[in-house]
Amino acid sequence: MALRLRQPIDSSGDLRQDLKQIAIDRIGQDEYDNLDTISKQKIDEFTKEQTIATQAFLQRQELNITDMEAYGQILPGQIKVLGGLTAPSGPPGVPVALVNPATNTTPIKFRVQISDRSNKVGLPEVGRMVKRTLVRFVRIFF
Repeated sequence: MALRLRQPIDSSGDLRQDLKQIAIDRIGQDEYDNLDTISKQKIDEFTKEQTIATQAFLQRQELNITDMEAYGQILPGQIKVLGGLTAPSGPPGVPVALVNPATNTTPIKFRVQISDRSNKVGLPEVGRMVKRTLVRFVRIFF
């Protein structure tokens, strides 16, 4: 019997279709082709339920990201720095106003630490700042 799904690369990319193909491989393609409509429908329903059960199981799992890097970006004008031009000095005791504070003019890219096991940023507080990550399926394919 020739198995069509011997390794992950053989997958169709559709869990339901893969499970159906596994069922067909078990009974044989010729035998499947000779089944009546109701029997084929039962195989379809069975593999759909297997797919839903697999997805439900995976959605209940809690994953821990142990090594991941991400980048953040500060947009232009978001950092204001003391400096720039000041208003002419006023009477004694009156603070001098900042007329044109200096700002960043280009985006600033920075590395963000996500993992609490692999500190590539090198800051001691990274471990305390990392939060537990919950991963959910965004799209479910049937």
